[in-house]
Amino acid sequence: MLCQNCVKTAIYLKKFKIIESSIIPKFARLCSTINNENLTEWNNVKSKYSDKQLTLVLKTLNKCNLKEMKKFAIAENHIKIFESFKKAKKTSDSLDDLIVLDTLKVSELDSICSAICSPKNTKTKASIVTPPIKVKDLENIKTAVGLRIGSSYVSWSQLESTGSHCNILKWDCQSVSDLPLNASPAEVIKMGVNIAREIPIADAYVMEKDGSRPLSKINTSIYRVLLRHQQLISIVLTALSTKYQSEHSPESPNSNFFENFYMMKAFAPAQLFNLFFGNEIVSSNDVVQSLFQQEDIGLKNVLSLSSEGEVGQFYESLNLCRKEEINKSLLLTLTFFESAVLESRNRLYSASDKS
Repeated sequence: MLCQNCVKTAIYLKKFKIIESSIIPKFARLCSTINNENLTEWNNVKSKYSDKQLTLVLKTLNKCNLKEMKKFAIAENHIKIFESFKKAKKTSDSLDDLIVLDTLKVSELDSICSAICSPKNTKTKASIVTPPIKVKDLENIKTAVGLRIGSSYVSWSQLESTGSHCNILKWDCQSVSDLPLNASPAEVIKMGVNIAREIPIADAYVMEKDGSRPLSKINTSIYRVLLRHQQLISIVLTALSTKYQSEHSPESPNSNFFENFYMMKAFAPAQLFNLFFGNEIVSSNDVVQSLFQQEDIGLKNVLSLSSEGEVGQFYESLNLCRKEEINKSLLLTLTFFESAVLESRNRLYSASDKS
């Protein structure tokens, strides 16, 4: 007695011109004999892949992109079968169908799954900072300074990370609004060097990329302000690099400041802390207050925040304008630990556990 499903399978293949009508009975008998043992073998093989990986393989085969299929070294005769399914607008609901229909042998499907799920063929989440943090440096970053150099204020925050807890060690800002646009180079250099002296030494430094329009598309008056801003950034970073290198011996692997300096994607802190209202960024004061009160604001890796006594007193003494400025540097450093350091570190641990 032929299995009804096997007969349906043969008719299904005939419908897409994969087999001829005359061999339907023969195919159905063959299918009935080998179906159970092939499915059993396949169930044992597919257990080594996650559901997410199996779904990826199924989508890839159903999409049947010729370039992709060749990249995965799928045989030409198999590609033609998937192309015929695609042209007929019929897709497989499960990889099991490919075994039931005897489209692929278990070993062939296993090889395809292995190729498609290979790490080199799987897209990884893009790093939020440039350059991406090297694996060997992930464990070494215990402290970080988030630095914001604006046209009116320069602010910074130094955080120390212990597990999922962050502690604010230093938090300050300095006004640069009293530096006139026609200031001499010596005056700009003096201010930049003085600011760099106040910025603490840390394992890593991060700044947020500028999300404003290119200088070529800005009118003359604003251009002068932004040009002075770029000059100040250059001077502060150069002076900070000199200070950093003086604190490390030339033989130290961490003696190069710019190997520990990262640029974060524009608006990443605002996106992480949901500060966008339409296209505008709103005040971060409520978010910072929630952090100090140990409220859950949706972070996955940084679960608590504290500050040294003097830091808290200093913050409370500031007016709202200055609070807003140093809030930005705090959220920048928190984003660095949350989305760059700890997330990468946890992903690495997870991969090690699976292997």
